[in-house]
Amino acid sequence: MRQKLTIREILDRMKTTWPEMLSTETEAVLAVIRLNDIVAENTNKIIAEFDLTPAAFEVLVTLRSLPEPRQLTPSELYRSILITSGGMTK
Repeated sequence: MRQKLTIREILDRMKTTWPEMLSTETEAVLAVIRLNDIVAENTNKIIAEFDLTPAAFEVLVTLRSLPEPRQLTPSELYRSILITSGGMTK
């Protein structure tokens, strides 16, 4: 399977087909999206090793970042986490 186009390839294509869309902001957004893909792919590999869900991994990361005794109430955990309340209760 071919790897994803590079940001430069996407921008070059846009230069030809949609030049008015080219801007510093467009390049930044494409870079953030690609970075998210890379982080998600690597994170998914790690959580699969430990048979975790993304929500469980996020809870563990959040709790590990706290000082001892690494405890939060459910409400505090929900406010500290990057997933929805429904995702957390699963």
